[in-house]
Amino acid sequence: MCGFSGIITNYQNNIDKNFLSTLLNHRGPDMNGFYEDENSGFKLFFNRLSIQDLSKNGNQPFIYKNLVLVANCEIYNFKNIKSLLIDKYEFKSETDSEVLIYAYKEWGDKFLDYLEGMFSIVIYNKEDKSIKLFRDRFGIKPLYYFLDDGNFIFSSEFLPIVKILKKLNKVLNFNYQSINNFIYAGYNFESSTNIKNIYKVKPSHFISLKNFEIQEIKYWELKKNKKTFNFDESLSIIENQFNVTVKNHLISDVPISILLSGGLDSSLITYFSSLNENQENLSTITINMDNEISDSEKRNISFLKKNFSIKNEILNIESKNIIKDIEKNINVFDDLQSADAGYLTNNEIAKKLSNSNCKVVLVGDGSDEIFGGYSWFGLSKFPFSILNENIKNLIYFYAISRTINFLKIKKIFNKFNQNIKNISESYFDKICKNELFSQLPNNYLMKVDKPFMKNSIEARVPYLDHKFVENVYNISNNFKLKGKTYSFSSFKKPNEKFILRQVAKKKFTNEIFNTKKKGFSISTSKLINENKDLFFEVINDNKSYIGFEDKKKITDSLYKVKESKYNPILKNREIVLWKLFLFNIWKANV
Repeated sequence: MCGFSGIITNYQNNIDKNFLSTLLNHRGPDMNGFYEDENSGFKLFFNRLSIQDLSKNGNQPFIYKNLVLVANCEIYNFKNIKSLLIDKYEFKSETDSEVLIYAYKEWGDKFLDYLEGMFSIVIYNKEDKSIKLFRDRFGIKPLYYFLDDGNFIFSSEFLPIVKILKKLNKVLNFNYQSINNFIYAGYNFESSTNIKNIYKVKPSHFISLKNFEIQEIKYWELKKNKKTFNFDESLSIIENQFNVTVKNHLISDVPISILLSGGLDSSLITYFSSLNENQENLSTITINMDNEISDSEKRNISFLKKNFSIKNEILNIESKNIIKDIEKNINVFDDLQSADAGYLTNNEIAKKLSNSNCKVVLVGDGSDEIFGGYSWFGLSKFPFSILNENIKNLIYFYAISRTINFLKIKKIFNKFNQNIKNISESYFDKICKNELFSQLPNNYLMKVDKPFMKNSIEARVPYLDHKFVENVYNISNNFKLKGKTYSFSSFKKPNEKFILRQVAKKKFTNEIFNTKKKGFSISTSKLINENKDLFFEVINDNKSYIGFEDKKKITDSLYKVKESKYNPILKNREIVLWKLFLFNIWKANV
């Protein structure tokens, strides 16, 4: 797992190896590499976090004839791909990245069809001076680019592009459409970013640049097949396929840890890991935020330790430290497309893990998106199912954004609404696809990648193995969300992720397989209440951007934030307040 930044330009510039080397050292502190083509103005710097083949043979860029390649990737089936190529190409390493350059040489863009894993890949052609940027199917790994007349810049992260633009004396223009998406839509669901002309490569897409003309190509689609499975067949498919998936995700030349909350998703990862890994190499990490770990979580973890011979370490995190260094840590949000406080808590977790020389962790993200684990999947059930789709989409929008003043943000909702309507599936599958291809890559997955890679740790997501996702997608949705009607009692007795819970039921106590989701995060109301003076200072500054808000109303709401007694109006103001606070600190430091 790694990071890279590069540029191709028609103009003389002061971007050199030394400058590029400063941009992404956190993503790859072990080794680095540089490539330059003076004829085209192409420059590329690579930082390596060594996971497979720790020798210098695995360093990048890889060069073969007319091709130059760098990759931020984990390709879990690289040995199988290598076996198809080894008679024709001479390999010098045991890395997954080297396989990619020969695979591309052999199959062209179709090499993507062979890949199982997470990746962002850049391939430069020395002959025709073209560049291609490839991003994995679900956008697990970030990939950004900037394009104007005569300059193309690309990077594993957003902020290095900003620094390169500043070095080129380019004026940075804020994109307030994207910023307002961030403030009012839960996250920025578009491929644009907060700076004009900087974009995200979309999941399941690659872009091709030649003579500064760009093409965007979609290479993969999640589809339904015609075969149907009964419940027992579906249960067997999930159990067998996930066992294979977890086994593949354990491939590494460095030790692997599992983030274990004691809940359903991480417990299943732990169980299947224990079947496929020497127990002495298997360690789990549990987060105790402000000493609030529950008795049920302790019992669940104790059960797993006793029955599956795993090691467990509890990391204590104090929330008061999270906001204390916010100006120093604001860059963990990178492009600030989401305001999830999990960025900050994951950063604290990753700091502690890095101090213990941890390099790889397995996390449970992706399970809720494919098994219907969020409450808004209930919009596919009666009585919501009889509603007009515009109304359902409005409820869905509120559920993920908590925005209530729709008149202010009509344009934002209309675009979101159209995106959902463009998905030609059942309503359950519409939500599933939006969560997979919009919410995950622009929000939840980035709060995993950015904080952990900031601390030189690779996070893997077994639930998002694309073959596993395809299998789950083709299982009846009634097996995922049980019942014909929306279950208001699900807050006490879960009916979501039903079939996954049945997999767990055979292996765990009732307490584990019925556990409701709990992440490693902290409430924004707690952060606001503990730091009101700082929030007031930031929001009330004359240079602060406040979106569509009235400054007096939004600052007055500071003193009404509660941690209990849910009030939708106050909750909306709390979320907007939190986002404006983050944006204005980010804006001052970008």
